[in-house]
Amino acid sequence: MDGITEKLPYLQKLGVTALYLNPVFTAPSVHKYDTQNYREVDTAFGGNDALLRLRQQTRNKGMRLILDGVFNHTGDTHPGLTVTNSIHKVPATMRIHPGVSGTTLINQARH
Repeated sequence: MDGITEKLPYLQKLGVTALYLNPVFTAPSVHKYDTQNYREVDTAFGGNDALLRLRQQTRNKGMRLILDGVFNHTGDTHPGLTVTNSIHKVPATMRIHPGVSGTTLINQARH
């Protein structure tokens, strides 16, 4: 992320007004679509502080920062799935149930 931050002046000169980043959260794969922790930016990208620096600099330059958060699915190393897998000893799915008081994650073992 710091590399992107360093290039913001150049990108701005090109007329770039928004940046779209593929998933950046901790995950075992290179593509990061199998998120393990949605609260931590992968250290390969500089961690949380690097994302905050990038966000601050894009804001200062009037640029938008868009993250591909893939919050509709997760990897099999996500704590919610590893707990379910260890209890039931079977593959598991997670359902997201939006409700009046917020979103609830429900682990369901597949049979």
